[in-house]
Amino acid sequence: MSRLAKLEPEDWPEELKERMQPDKLTPLEQGLMRFFAHTPELAKGLGAFSGALKINRTLPEKLVELVRLRVAFFNQCRSCMAIRYTDALNDGVTEELVCSLERPAEAENLTMRYTMSCASTTPSRRSSSSA
Repeated sequence: MSRLAKLEPEDWPEELKERMQPDKLTPLEQGLMRFFAHTPELAKGLGAFSGALKINRTLPEKLVELVRLRVAFFNQCRSCMAIRYTDALNDGVTEELVCSLERPAEAENLTMRYTMSCASTTPSRRSSSSA
């Protein structure tokens, strides 16, 4: 069975390196682009789409990251729980905040905005009779 090997950033086409600036990203943040680099035109399109989503959103990085981690916690995705994105860290996400996500309603270090956003990611516990 053939497999698609990931490309390290130094092996990416120059135009893709200039556009994506992988040297400013952690290997985790480089993510799937290490595979998409095999098809530079598709990779550039994906990068443009992702960039537009990030640039045009109005939510702060910290809130996006805390909600993402809250969802990861409930899905028990260990890989997702282990990831910390640089932009979120720069916006004030700390391990203390991450630990408070287990019980956001009880967390003293979350503002009401963050508490409500994280609490809204709690899956509903509907019984089968009410479904």
